[in-house]
Amino acid sequence: MPPVLRSPRPDAHAARTLQQRRRARARRRQVAGRSCPLFCARRALTRTPPAPCSSADGREFAAAVVGPLSVARRRQFEAGWPLHRGFGACCDPAVFHLEGVWSVRQDPHLYAIASAVCGEKHLWNTIDRSIQKLPGQGDDAFLHFDFNPFSADQRQDSDATSGLRGKVCYTPSRFVCVPGTHSPAFLQDFAGKYAQHYPNVKPSDKKFGLAQERPDPLNLVARKRCLPVPSGCAIFWHPRLLHGQMKTPLNDPVEYGAYIGFFPAKPRPRYKAVSGIDELEDRLRSYSEGKAPVLWPSFDKVQFYPKKFDNFPHLMKAYIKKLPADHPMLATRVSPKGVTVTYLQPLALANYQPPALTPLGEESNGMCVCVYRGGEGARAQ
Repeated sequence: MPPVLRSPRPDAHAARTLQQRRRARARRRQVAGRSCPLFCARRALTRTPPAPCSSADGREFAAAVVGPLSVARRRQFEAGWPLHRGFGACCDPAVFHLEGVWSVRQDPHLYAIASAVCGEKHLWNTIDRSIQKLPGQGDDAFLHFDFNPFSADQRQDSDATSGLRGKVCYTPSRFVCVPGTHSPAFLQDFAGKYAQHYPNVKPSDKKFGLAQERPDPLNLVARKRCLPVPSGCAIFWHPRLLHGQMKTPLNDPVEYGAYIGFFPAKPRPRYKAVSGIDELEDRLRSYSEGKAPVLWPSFDKVQFYPKKFDNFPHLMKAYIKKLPADHPMLATRVSPKGVTVTYLQPLALANYQPPALTPLGEESNGMCVCVYRGGEGARAQ
């Protein structure tokens, strides 16, 4: 199990003792040496217990959220579940700026932990997807890096190696990873031993996944670990860690949560180099308009629907058939071969209002949209 860092007491934000400051420095030294690429933060994400459901519909809904699904209900959900069902994190505009997600992003306890681990006073959070993964969905073979390990430039890119990646889990979940695969020494060894088995990987590729049918010189598949993440907990990992997922067991509840991470509060040059837009400008646009950002934290492009749908039109048609002919999500484009193709486009949010941004307490008393400023900043206009 990864080491557990419990949230500090509220009064710790007002005044830290010498012992607390020493512990914080020790954690920063530990992370600087990258001896601990993974840890859990355990705390209740709800401060007060929810009121009991008073209606039959409410009780049925609560049971579907926190308990195992019947076969009939699971099939009903599968028939109407959003895009990216296999991965379990859709890219609809609505999921990026939910009030509940922002309450987690602004949580002062998680921010304090991230600040101590990263050794940074000023942090931005990642704008990422919510999680909604059905029982039976997932891919046991999906071990991947969120960068191209064969590209020396990407391995050494400080824009992508700083900060933390993570997720909060509203219902029980798990995290699959291969410990120790984040270090520069490992990555250099990996590139030397695996490049010959993946000759088609291009330097411009933004991600890389292991193929089950290819040689595995370092026995990485056998070394992977599945770490349970209880409901109400967050787990964070190093941006360079080899990680993946597994199929959610059929007798488990739906996995609900959100991806969340932190990194130093400044626009990263590579973001603009890839997308053509300044990172802060894009974050403000995403927040104010209720849309997805242009790029993920890993600098690859956000895809509203799985990219493979472009090469396998029958997968797209299965979703298109569920919509009426005049639905605003339906659009057409002309393929390179001159064929008119129907595809799906994001549905703009009606009456969208940006979620309220709350103070972070005495240590972090203001927030510039999508950015935490410990002890000084203000909300952007």
